[in-house]
Amino acid sequence: MSEFIGNRVIDALRGSGSLVETKELEKWLGYLNSEDVTERKEAAFQIEGLCQMRAYGDLKIEGINGWAWNSMLQKLKNYAVKKSK
Repeated sequence: MSEFIGNRVIDALRGSGSLVETKELEKWLGYLNSEDVTERKEAAFQIEGLCQMRAYGDLKIEGINGWAWNSMLQKLKNYAVKKSK
């Protein structure tokens, strides 16, 4: 069984010491499960913005190379878009 991509990204952010970014992403991931479609769409929009390499500046994500990190962010972005519908 594969691990939820949101948890993998959260764990990587937490491991980098970026607590503000971690809390922000956790908040919006929670809204993806809302029954309110407007909340889900806003959450997906916010997550899309957070799933860009530039959103994390020069954070050092331990144990993950740049390509793998970008791939994880893309998978999370795709997940958020699907959940927003």
